[in-house]
Amino acid sequence: MTHFIQSKCMMICTSFFASFFIIAAVTTAQLTPLQNNTNTSDNENENKDVSDDTKKTDESMTDDEIVQLITDSMAEKLDLDDNQKAKVLEINKKYIPQMRDLKSSDEPRFKKLRKFREISRARQSELKEVLTKEQYKKQEQMREQFIAMIKERRQKQNDE
Repeated sequence: MTHFIQSKCMMICTSFFASFFIIAAVTTAQLTPLQNNTNTSDNENENKDVSDDTKKTDESMTDDEIVQLITDSMAEKLDLDDNQKAKVLEINKKYIPQMRDLKSSDEPRFKKLRKFREISRARQSELKEVLTKEQYKKQEQMREQFIAMIKERRQKQNDE
């Protein structure tokens, strides 16, 4: 029973933090070429700590800038038409600031998790109405890959 509860909590936490990292990663991916004009190797950039990038992004960007970067990234990766892009922009304007506010709130951890899951589910539901089946499937695959990457990084950090 204890193992079941622990694994359920781990799954919830992973989903919660992965969504925050998705926001950060999308904005960081857009900013990286501008911020890193040095001759670092691709390996060094890949090993860069996501949390460091998150701090830079969160401190230096407004909600509107982050929303625009996420929307532009989604439009490019999912090949959105102009109508879809406008709808996705409105959805992101509605939910991304809520996620950022929740991240920085002083509420207890599990209360944050619960609220974040509600926000995330509502956002995903609205996105599903806008995207085609193929686009939504691709978006879900990208999200799952990112969650797997976060889990892998956490495991490496725990092993060190």
